[in-house]
Amino acid sequence: MNSSLNLFWDETFPFLVLKGPGSKAFLHGQTTSDVKNLSHDQFLRTCWLNTFGRVKALFEISIEDDGVGLLVLAGDSESVFDGLSKVIFPADQLEIASFSTKRRLQKISEKTEFFSDIVWLDPKESLESFPPNSCFTRKDLVEISLIQQGFPRGSMEINGEFNPFELGLADWVSLDKGCYLGQEAISKIINNCAIRQQLRYWESFEDIAIGETLSIPSVNPENSSEARAGVITSSVKIVSEKKTIGLALVKRMALSHSKLALFGDTREVSLSLPKGFTSLRTV
Repeated sequence: MNSSLNLFWDETFPFLVLKGPGSKAFLHGQTTSDVKNLSHDQFLRTCWLNTFGRVKALFEISIEDDGVGLLVLAGDSESVFDGLSKVIFPADQLEIASFSTKRRLQKISEKTEFFSDIVWLDPKESLESFPPNSCFTRKDLVEISLIQQGFPRGSMEINGEFNPFELGLADWVSLDKGCYLGQEAISKIINNCAIRQQLRYWESFEDIAIGETLSIPSVNPENSSEARAGVITSSVKIVSEKKTIGLALVKRMALSHSKLALFGDTREVSLSLPKGFTSLRTV
């Protein structure tokens, strides 16, 4: 990445505003993070789970002048709106005041933590206050950075099938807060170390497509239960380097392998832990 370039992740996301004195307490009980202690000028990232402790959506939450803002970083926003609306009761003392979009900017730099230098903007707000060498149009470089970081946001990653620890989102889960949706399942996962697979970063000099199955090269492909070691969940081709990169969900039995093959194929991918992957313990 060009060190003289101020690269920004510039994207517009679905956005909800919750109003009422019970807004923070409500989101505290619906998500995996400590929303009750969130203060102004903070951005809190958190998971929205189902009752099985699996991730349905990823949120970024901040205190706005007119309420609590909830930005849907990943997942189906209509399901989020419907799901939250159905569990709001009069005693909760809040309402979903608006459901629109919000422009979000985040500086991408190897010198700082990944989720830092974040700004929420209205869709038509000016960018004149940013440095003249700021770049908002290199979506290709941003996508490469997100994949290398291991940020799961695709439909094969955020779909209600995988828990936060499988997706490398352990630091998005507060272990000290009170009850929340999916907490009982999360406790069981932690106590039983119930990790079925984990997210991995991969590279290959071959063309690899989303949805392709990975296998352990030394395993007989006729034994399909052992041979199928994972699945490709995202894929981006870097033309200048003549390679393809992406993310994959790799089964626990294959996590020790640095290379996997494509099922029934001679193509291979090299695996490594994404830069931003966080876990509770070694699996």
